[in-house]
Amino acid sequence: MLLEKFLFPAPNPSHYTLTSHREHLFWLPSDSNSTKTPSIPCMLYSLSPEAQYFIIWCHGNGCDIGSMDMTLTTLSRRLRAHVLIFEYPAYGLLKGITSSPSQASINNHAERAYSFVRDTLKWPTDRIIIYGHSIGSGAACHLASTQPVGALILQSAYTSISNLVREKIGLLSKIITGPFWDNCEAMKRITCPTLFIHGQRDTLIPSYHSQRLFDSLNLLDKKQLAFLPNDDHNSISDPMILKYAVPFLNQHFHPATEPLPRIEIDPILREPSPINPNSKSSIAKHRCYSRSVVCTNFSLPNLFGRGEKLGVDYSYSNRGNTEGRIFYSMPTKLDPNKQFSISLFRSYFDNTWSSFKQDDHGVNISYNIPLGIVPNAVHSFTWEGVWRSVLAASSATSLDVRKDAGHSLKSSLKYTATIDSRDHPVIAQRGSFSQSSLELAGLGGDSQFVKWSTQHQINLPLPLKSIFQWCFSAGAIWPLLQRGNQTIKINDRFFLGGPLNVRGFDYHGAGPHSEGAALGGDCYWATGLHLYTPLPFLYHRENLMSYVRLHYFLNAGNVFNTQSVHSVPSFLSQLTNATRLSCGLGVVLNLMNVARLELNYTLPLWTQVHDRVIKGFQFGVGFTFI
Repeated sequence: MLLEKFLFPAPNPSHYTLTSHREHLFWLPSDSNSTKTPSIPCMLYSLSPEAQYFIIWCHGNGCDIGSMDMTLTTLSRRLRAHVLIFEYPAYGLLKGITSSPSQASINNHAERAYSFVRDTLKWPTDRIIIYGHSIGSGAACHLASTQPVGALILQSAYTSISNLVREKIGLLSKIITGPFWDNCEAMKRITCPTLFIHGQRDTLIPSYHSQRLFDSLNLLDKKQLAFLPNDDHNSISDPMILKYAVPFLNQHFHPATEPLPRIEIDPILREPSPINPNSKSSIAKHRCYSRSVVCTNFSLPNLFGRGEKLGVDYSYSNRGNTEGRIFYSMPTKLDPNKQFSISLFRSYFDNTWSSFKQDDHGVNISYNIPLGIVPNAVHSFTWEGVWRSVLAASSATSLDVRKDAGHSLKSSLKYTATIDSRDHPVIAQRGSFSQSSLELAGLGGDSQFVKWSTQHQINLPLPLKSIFQWCFSAGAIWPLLQRGNQTIKINDRFFLGGPLNVRGFDYHGAGPHSEGAALGGDCYWATGLHLYTPLPFLYHRENLMSYVRLHYFLNAGNVFNTQSVHSVPSFLSQLTNATRLSCGLGVVLNLMNVARLELNYTLPLWTQVHDRVIKGFQFGVGFTFI
């Protein structure tokens, strides 16, 4: 579901591993040894025997249980409380083990954490405190409205998910299906003392949400509302929480008159429960051509109890393209951020714009590892062996395309480095993205080349709630061995043009053509300057501006062949000669962090004779763009 993808953006990489928090990490056992309810990773901050309370913490959607280590250490000590924080499905160590998070699955984890504290640790319910932060306020209100608890603390809470999404995207909220947390409704059933904490500069969940929850709670002197005038959604500090939580607990709790249970649990690692089959289907866009595809996935997560995953993917597009693979992945050194994977795949693509079809059979082996010295950086090492068959699309296909038809075998090593510090993957307001790759083909087979590509993005906030963005991408491919007039085959070349590429040109519409078929080139560059501004009637609706904005752009680029280039001056001349240039304006919409939708009016300024040009409205959907 699109909304769930937006609501639960699990940190990647996660903030903990199986060995990083040994003194706190433990696993809640499965329900009655059922394989359908895997073990839940939790962290316990224990202060025996001084603890007077037991806090069950429901964290926000942008963090995992490892993110809260310093905060919970501080609060446990200052509040004289045991604190248990439980993980959400598909977060942290559950990534790849459980299916995507939802209201039902998170509520289930919360209930199991509560049952563990009440039934296993024998902690009295009148001294259990539920703490809900941001998205976690839904699970916290669920517990407090269905179970006996001593108190409820809500930080940056919302009235309901439906109300929150409606405020952000208006009519598009109609795409929501299924139940989502309604905290206002839960307030009618909550009877325990409740504290609301909210920053008045919060634009993600405005502070009036807490005011409405406070007004809905019919507890008179058992409720308290604390507005923090200088804080936003993510800036509320530990001392500020303590400033209001300490007197709140002192007011509603007295020292225990009877000895409280000692917490004897050893926070040792326990393996999560084994196989938990899951499957899913979705509608997406093909990675290259933005075609609609239906994707189906079936997987067996945690196959041998150490985070392994065995699965099958299959996709089918509206143009008859198909892609399927069988894959196996596993973490190395018990670290979910270091992943080894192997897959067998087959794909069939109809490259309409170049008048050929391609049928691939292959194997892919990869290893991903974070770059420790640089935040948000990932290394990827890949070997791929693929048998490729290129077929002419019809009897009218150009000879320039037909000469590359037939079978080829590619065996290649590829290295990719990615650094992503953007605050948003689709419409970023700040931060940068950088990715570079180098591929060496020729370790067997008849495809022999070196291929380099890079792409970059910089986002800068401007006055009047506007955003400036610069995008750049480039690539080059060279034959590994110069044998006569050896050229790069058409299925290895670069192409230019499209509604999210160099706008104002059809898909692969810029560059060399032969009888209407795009031939591509062995070298290219493309760049884009973008200005995003609020829609006039949404200027004061700050939340909506992360979903829809006016879009002004200027695109430039070139794709060419370098066989006749023998000097640096001639290469620089080729680089700038026949540059394509276009500009335009339109509207860009963020589809729940899954894709980017653009409707633009384009005006091509510099074109070439054989280019397929689009002057006027152009529509596109995809995730990558220039």
